[in-house]
Amino acid sequence: MKDSTLRFFCAVLPAVLLAAAGCSIFPTPDNTETFYYDLGIPERVSTDFRIEVSPFSSMTNERFRMAARGDNNVIHGLEFHKWAQTPGPLLTKYLRLAFRDAAEERLPAAVKQEELYHLNGTVLVFESDKGEAKLGLRYSISWGRAGEKNSVIRTILLTEKMTDGSPGAFADAMSRAAAKVSDMILSDIRAIEKKRGKDAGKP
Repeated sequence: MKDSTLRFFCAVLPAVLLAAAGCSIFPTPDNTETFYYDLGIPERVSTDFRIEVSPFSSMTNERFRMAARGDNNVIHGLEFHKWAQTPGPLLTKYLRLAFRDAAEERLPAAVKQEELYHLNGTVLVFESDKGEAKLGLRYSISWGRAGEKNSVIRTILLTEKMTDGSPGAFADAMSRAAAKVSDMILSDIRAIEKKRGKDAGKP
């Protein structure tokens, strides 16, 4: 009985010691706080147009993690620096706030379908790359009465310089890119409205 017990411990003890030694070579991970970033809150765009913003979708590699493009087009996800939402919802919220209704104005009870502009799109690029924030998207503006198919579709890529390589600078630069998007969309709608006015005046 004693011999069998001794043989058992001789067989098991090396494995236990090896496992203990293996645990000791891995350092205990530090407690790291995760930081969440948002786009800035935009000033209301001054316009009389009614713009309905549908949810934008995302076709980006990372979801919540901030993405940085490295050498050989490798995308690095920052584990402890994340967006408050995925890119599509982030841009949707920004544009809805940019085109929000003025609180001091009394809105009409109903808006005619032909007076509305509908905006939707897809975020294609939402990353930092060599000191620049890059925002790529494809968006569509549609208008007209029910059953009509009037629309303009654009695919754009905007870049904004980052003041430094920090995640905060990335978020600030991306906010400036989003502001440019809202300006471009408003410019498109003004051009559409001008053309609609000319077409309405045709005999």
